[in-house]
Order: sequence, then C-alpha cells, then structure tokens
Amino acid sequence: MNRFRSAATLSALSGTTAYIVIFGAFLLFVPLLAQSSRVQDPSGGAPGGFPKDGLELQGSWPGQPGNSTPGGNGIVGSATCAACHADIAETHEAHPMARTARTLAEDLGSLFSPERLNRPAAWRSTAPEGAARPAYERSGEAVTLRSPGGESVSVAVLFGSGRRGVTPVAFHEAGTMRELRLSWSRGLDRWIETPGAEGDRDPLGDLDSPEETGECLSCHATAVAWRAGVPDPARSEWGVQCERCHGPGAEHAARLGEPAAIFDPGKLSPARQVAFCGQCHRKPTDFEPLEVFGRNRGLSRHAAGSLMMSACFRKSPAEETISCLSCHDPHRSEDSVAARSRKACLGCHEDPAAEHAYERVDDASDCVGCHLPRREEVFPGAGFTDHWIRVQGTPPSPGSADFREDLQYLEALYRNEIAGGPPPRRAARLHLGLGELLQAQGLRSSALEALERGLALDPDYGQILKAAALLRQEGEEERALSVLERALAVEPDAAQAYFDLGDLRLARGNAERAVTALERARTLRPASAAVLGTLGAAYRSTGRFDEALDAGLEAVQRDPERAFGWLELGRTRRIRRETAEAGEALRAALALDPSWPPALDALARLLALDPDETVRDAAEAVRLADRLAGLAGYREPRSLDLLAAAHAAGGNFELAIRTAERAIERSRSLGLNDLGLTIEERLQLYRDQRPYLEPAAR
Repeated sequence: MNRFRSAATLSALSGTTAYIVIFGAFLLFVPLLAQSSRVQDPSGGAPGGFPKDGLELQGSWPGQPGNSTPGGNGIVGSATCAACHADIAETHEAHPMARTARTLAEDLGSLFSPERLNRPAAWRSTAPEGAARPAYERSGEAVTLRSPGGESVSVAVLFGSGRRGVTPVAFHEAGTMRELRLSWSRGLDRWIETPGAEGDRDPLGDLDSPEETGECLSCHATAVAWRAGVPDPARSEWGVQCERCHGPGAEHAARLGEPAAIFDPGKLSPARQVAFCGQCHRKPTDFEPLEVFGRNRGLSRHAAGSLMMSACFRKSPAEETISCLSCHDPHRSEDSVAARSRKACLGCHEDPAAEHAYERVDDASDCVGCHLPRREEVFPGAGFTDHWIRVQGTPPSPGSADFREDLQYLEALYRNEIAGGPPPRRAARLHLGLGELLQAQGLRSSALEALERGLALDPDYGQILKAAALLRQEGEEERALSVLERALAVEPDAAQAYFDLGDLRLARGNAERAVTALERARTLRPASAAVLGTLGAAYRSTGRFDEALDAGLEAVQRDPERAFGWLELGRTRRIRRETAEAGEALRAALALDPSWPPALDALARLLALDPDETVRDAAEAVRLADRLAGLAGYREPRSLDLLAAAHAAGGNFELAIRTAERAIERSRSLGLNDLGLTIEERLQLYRDQRPYLEPAAR
C-alpha cells in the first residue's frame, strides 16, 4: 500500500495481539449526525481495473454536464490548458502538487549522482549482523535497485515533490507496482528505508496489488498511458496537473472555454471542497480509529483528514465552514499562508484576546504556531503541519465528553461512506472500522454484525488480522481462530498471523499447537523479541524448560528494552528454580514498565508465595501487590487474592482475612464462582494463622 499515505500499520509482533481496542463500554447508540451528509466524498473513488492500452485519466469527479468519461478521449494535457490559462500554468508548475511524481530523467543527474549513490543508507528494520542491504546502481540513463541476492528492479518514476523526500517506484505486469525499499530524505540528506517498508518481506519492496496501485496513481498522476497493463512513464502525465482536479478538458477547449464544460472544485461548498481534497489528502475514515482517538502524530501528514476532525470544520455550517482554500491556493506556492490562516481564524474568532485567559494575543498573533503546530518527528528529516486545529494537549480520556463527541462524529463518517457503496475492499475496511467504533460503545451485537459484514467482503491480510483481534476481544475466540486460519491462507509466508494464532492458542491452554504456530512465526521473523518471548512461554507450558530458557535469553538479547521478554524470562527462571535470576529478570521488566500488571503480579507472587523462605520478601511483595490491586481500584478479585496472600506472608493475618473476604465478594459479583471457592480455601489458612505458599514449580 502507499506507505506515505497511510498512517495505519499493523502492530509489528508487539507481544499482544494487534489492534486490541482499549476503550471501555460506555455511551448509548446515537443517531447519525445531521451534518454527516456534508462530508461525503464527492469523487467516485479510484478507477477500478486497468486498460491494456491507451490513456486513462486518474481520479474521478462529480457528474458535470458535458464532461467526458475518465479514460475516454477527453484528455488534452496541461499544455493545452496553458494556452488560455498561462498565468495559472506558470505558477502551478512550481507548486509541489505538480511534482508529486515525475519521470526518472527529470532527477537522474541530481538524485542518482555518484556522490549520492555512495552515501550510506539509514535503516530502521533489523537484519543479521553484517548482512548486505539493497542499493541503487546507475548505468547510463537507467537506475536499478539491486538486492544482496542479485535480484534487481528498474526505477520507472519518482514519487514525491522533493520538498521532504523522493521514493523511486517500479511498475510490473497486471497493473501492479512497488515503492522501492530506499527513499531519499531531503532533511537528512541521505537514503533512508522507505517509511512503512520495515516489515516488507521482499528486500526490494513488496508488490502492491492493482487496487493499491490505482490508489497510488490516482494521487501521483493526472493521466497514465498504459501499454499491456503497465504504465508507460514517457507518455503519461505525472503530478497533479489541471485535469486531475478539473476533469477532461477536451469539451471545455472545444467550446471556447465555456465554464459549464469543465468541473470547478472551487464552486463546491467549503465542506465538500475539503472532502474533494481528501481524495489525496485523506479523510478521517482513511485512518484507523485508534490512531484518531490517540491523536497519533502521524496523522499530521494528512491535511484534509486532520482538518475534518477539527471542531472549526465539523461544528460550522457546511456552506460556511473552513476549507483548504481558506489558507491555501491550489495553483500557487506562496508565502502568505500564515496571513491567510490568521484571516480565516478571525472570521469566527473576532476577539482572540478575549478567548485567551493567560496568553497575550491580538489580531496579529500567530494562530498557526499554537493551534497548527509543525510535527518534526513524523517523517525522517522532515516536518508536517498538524491541521487538526485544537488546543494542544493530551488526548481526551475514554468516557469524557470530548471523546464521546469524537466517537459519534467518526461513526457517522463511517456509516455515511458505507452508504455511498464503496468498492469491496474499501467497504470491508470501513465495516471493520465501524465494528471497532461500535465495540468501543459496548454495542456488542452491532459490532459483531459489522465485523462479519467486513469479513464477507474482500478484506486484505491486515484487515483479516484486525477482525480476528476484535473478535478475540469480544470473547469470540473460536471465530477468531477460524479468521486467523483464513489469514494464513491469504499470506502463508507472513509472520503476524502465525504469531496471533499461537498467542491465542496459548491463552486457550492449547500449548502444543501454540508451539507449532509460534515456531513458524520464528522461522519467518527470527529477530522478533516478541515471537521469542511468547514461544518461550509456550515451551514452558509444554514442559520444554531448556528450550523456554533459550528462547527467553535470546528475546532479551534481541531487545533488552522490551519488558515482555524480561517477564517471560523471569517466569521461566522461576519454574526452573533459578529464583535469584528470576527476581533479577522480573525487576528488569518492572524497571522498564513500573506499572505493568503482569510484571507486578509475577514479582509479587515470587516474593510472597515461593516455598523457599530465603526467596520471600513480604514487605516488597505487599508493596507490589498493593500497587497492582490499586490499578484496578481494588475491585479485581485476582489481584486482591494476591494482596491477601502477601499480607499473610508478612504475618498480618487480620488484613489478609479482610482482603480475602473482599476478593471472594468481588468474585461472586462477577460470576467467578470457581475462583471464589479457591480463595475461600486460602481464607481458611489465614484464619488458622498460616500463609498460603505455592507448591514448588516444576
């Protein structure tokens, strides 16, 4: 997929299943927002399928009288437009949009000069020590990216205006393409691993599907000339030129420039202008819900989608709201954006000084600097303006009024776009996103229905994994297992589905089959500390303690800053009766994440319940167990049970009894009757002035 476009990436074997939603169940169902109809995408989406030969105009437009059909004979090219619109053509030529893509020849001498080709590249993905990486090679007028194994692919065109960077692209048969694994960063002045390519299996860059290729080309090209299903770089018109936004120009030219014979986005309502620009600059429904709610800074790369989340946009009437054109001229790169932005702000905020209780502001103050800050850390060596206009700060907490408002608005956008009949794969992604939003509201049956609708369409591998994770969270574990098997059929050589499958099997007590899936994940992703740690846990559950130790040691060696690896190593050390080393590993996990419940539980359990008297430290166990119980508001029965045992280990049986009684009460209220009976047995020990100790492991 277009890595520079999408901020949504699958969790890279994070140690917990990807896409798990953390929202609580709150908020009743709300009807669609009345204003939601104004945010429909006025385009018809990216063109589907590719002609074997001929010129195809990228993108599509609202029906306009007299417009030619995209892909027909109505394309005239920007040179024809310039004959009448010379001033616009001249300024637009220098606009970054006009250079969103170009032929290799245009940048051959500068981008692929011998000096630049010899510069070392910056890589974020891991590789075996000393392993070679792909590199560009130039031969005359041709440039190839060659892998250490000798495979190579020729650069066809360059994506990116160059203001921040450039990504070389290669085209392949049947309408497929790939963004190559190395991009040029202007800010860093060096080659970098193409953002989003860290998980690619192909050292040159993974192939994009024809649908994904169509999405890329619809924003980086105006008209593509196809030859036997492959774009012809020399005959295509690259970048966002006149007809990408205004539609085919033949009839307009033939009718002597009659305005009715051409589409003018400037005549759309402000709200629909933003949606129109959102074809390439994205809409909120192009992001993952968790990214939106978490205010992921990567969203700042997508101006229209961020702007549409702003209260300035969504709370104003559609005919009067702020739009992209309020601050930007689509035909001209100019230095007056700040002045135009301030004017746009003053259109509603007539007395800014009165709205700022502490800051000194006036009509000449820089609104953009505070409310549309530049995010420098989003892209290596480059920054982006965050168009989500707001008072900066931490994201709203789940359950808050602002959070509910965002949730309602985003749900309305999803429903609105689904009603527009998007293509199957797009519809699949939207239904899964809607399911996630409904799940966040505690609407279980509606969420499951949306997930199944998405799965019934044409979801890709990542979407299938997301559906499995959401199903697992809803307790539909059997269904999640079958969905993960489906993911394996789609991508049999990708690690994530094997990892998720093994993780779920392990959680369900099927350790033997978990080992099978996790060993396959390890083969595919040998350097993943998360895979190694989880595989160690599976080995431990099957009694393969030596293998568990080896996996745990390798996990912390691969990634010593990951608490999960230390936790699993500590658990393995304890079951091997290497208690001193177990304590060290568990303390290392807590040092990395002091409030992580699994690590608090494991270390408190070791210090309170170990049968070896020399290992126990009741005072520290009480401190850890109390912190764990406090994180759940002293309402989670298992943590209360551990806290009671820690008090008993220190001889405070009165407090142990009261805490155990509270744990039994909470167990019964939650329907955990078996747990309540188990705690009752320990309660009798405390009444007899005896601590509870776990039997020796192994």
